[in-house]
Amino acid sequence: MDEFFGGKKIWTLLKGEIHLVMRDVEGKTIVLLKITAENSGFILPKGCLDSLIYSIEAICVGKTELCYIPDRLSMQIYDECASMRKWQYHCYMEMVGKLLELINDLSFLSLKERLKKKLFEYCILYKTDTIPVTHERLAEELASSREVISRLLKKLEEEKVIKIKRKSIQLLDIKSTDSKLNPALMVG
Repeated sequence: MDEFFGGKKIWTLLKGEIHLVMRDVEGKTIVLLKITAENSGFILPKGCLDSLIYSIEAICVGKTELCYIPDRLSMQIYDECASMRKWQYHCYMEMVGKLLELINDLSFLSLKERLKKKLFEYCILYKTDTIPVTHERLAEELASSREVISRLLKKLEEEKVIKIKRKSIQLLDIKSTDSKLNPALMVG
């Protein structure tokens, strides 16, 4: 990973998704950031990935194509091209915004509220009310256990918010719950 992320290479994701995952000394993980083609254009300083207290791993999800520009050429492009600096600044600001949203969610939302928000985000991502996601994946993304997530999903099903299906979850009446589940409207 040092040779890839170290230095000042500009890199961008052409296809797929990369998750930056923090792992503590006990092995517990949380997804800090999902990098997609739309927000991948930045230099990731090697120092961000190294720590004695935790480790941050970059994990490719699905088929992934990544392109990077070597140090010397990256610096030349960065120095000479204002639009590159503007694009990179935009990517950094988007990343910082997502990290601040994660901090807000962890600080002020219950796990049940974070679960509902995550389900709504998946509905937006897949453009459907039925999302192909497992309890295990939700637990991983919410830094919880599969058992706790399964219990919360069962409660949401009893409340008629969702319908649990095999390897998918259907969000019921998404239009009427939009204002309650919309991530932008939940922060308050």
